[in-house]
Amino acid sequence: MNLLSLFQENQELMLTYGTIIFIGLIVLFLLLSIRLYLVERRLNSLLKGAQGDNLDVILRQAVESSQELESHLDELYDLIEKQQNAASESLQNVGLIRFNAFPGQGGDLSFAMALLNNQGNGVVLTNLAGRDNSRIFAKNIVRAKSPYLLSEEEISSISKALENIQNS
Repeated sequence: MNLLSLFQENQELMLTYGTIIFIGLIVLFLLLSIRLYLVERRLNSLLKGAQGDNLDVILRQAVESSQELESHLDELYDLIEKQQNAASESLQNVGLIRFNAFPGQGGDLSFAMALLNNQGNGVVLTNLAGRDNSRIFAKNIVRAKSPYLLSEEEISSISKALENIQNS
């Protein structure tokens, strides 16, 4: 009962405190509402791009563009791999030896030229140049060897082409 009598005696005081607290809460609510409005306004201005686009739209476009570029990059990697495979099969290693096939008749107009890929496969071309005629021979090469009899010059041209393979 003591509490009830205390409440009845100080009813006006408690009503005053309650009103002050209520007004304080209203003021606090208004201040927080204003603050929330200002933060929301700043956020909206930040979310707009230079041309007024929404940042969300800009980010989506950037992600789509990035995915598209990634797809193109994968295609380019595949193309590069195909090109590298094709290049390794191409005749890109050359060995050339010039010599005089017929001493006493002209200069070093004859030649043996080996054209090999990176596996040592290809062809050796030999030109025997004389005073009145010229003959060309082609011999296939598989793993730096030929089923045909090779001259010293042809063997030297193959060795020179193989040096290019080892140096690359």
